[in-house]
Amino acid sequence: MGSGIFYPVVNADDGYFNNRFDAGAAWDTTANNLYFGGGLTTYSYRTFIRFPNITIPQRSEILSAFLRLTCYSESSGTFDADLYFNYEDNAVAPTTHVDAVALDKTPASVNWTSGTEWVGHTQYDTPSLVVPLQEVVNRGGFASGNAVMVLLIANDTTNNKRSISSVIANSGAEIAELHVVWGPPPVSDDELATWNVEDMGNNISLDSIFLTATHA
Repeated sequence: MGSGIFYPVVNADDGYFNNRFDAGAAWDTTANNLYFGGGLTTYSYRTFIRFPNITIPQRSEILSAFLRLTCYSESSGTFDADLYFNYEDNAVAPTTHVDAVALDKTPASVNWTSGTEWVGHTQYDTPSLVVPLQEVVNRGGFASGNAVMVLLIANDTTNNKRSISSVIANSGAEIAELHVVWGPPPVSDDELATWNVEDMGNNISLDSIFLTATHA
């Protein structure tokens, strides 16, 4: 079993944007805070947070996963957001608004809805992210040391956004934390040792590290 707490490292590892494509399109990777949640009547804010050097072996069983965020400034009202991971083997942070909007998302998502008032410089945990993170770790090209990226996508436009600390806020003391606990990959059916009682110890072959018995 393994565990780790992972962090974004440089300014470009996190940022926020909105879903507008006109003069009101928002894009920022240098601010002290990141927004996610409703905007003003017609749009919503979204956040990406990239975590480099994830030391989880491919196909590991994800036992626990959640994001711990620090509120940058007090906010209230009910927000409604879906959390995804970027569905890539080795996530690369977007560099433009267009790239950010087009990021591939994991098939699974986790809904996060809360009406609790957020207090500045206080930490808040997301719901479990086990399922979408497992989808990334199971990818054929994923490997220990790759990067993963969380996407917080707001569902509403009611101006109840949340403000969270970015990499550069407070000298990085309040940056996002990805907490993960994992175990070894589950053993598949064809990897299990099989035994036919009629063999009585005969016709046994050793195939790689798996012991199999075949009835003659």
